[in-house]
Amino acid sequence: MSADQLFEIAASNNDRTEAHAYVGMDLLLKGHPEDARRHFEWVRDYGNKRFIEYTLALAELGRM
Repeated sequence: MSADQLFEIAASNNDRTEAHAYVGMDLLLKGHPEDARRHFEWVRDYGNKRFIEYTLALAELGRM
């Protein structure tokens, strides 16, 4: 599944929180840190703070 397809089916904010976090991780691991940063920042700014993906995004932003 592509990132675009994932975002198309991410209907709720909870789904979008997960999608942005995992797309960000995928991009980071593939060597695209600036693209990843935008997804992690989305999670930081709009994501569900109760989700582990929120913590993951903040940790990755801290490491960057």
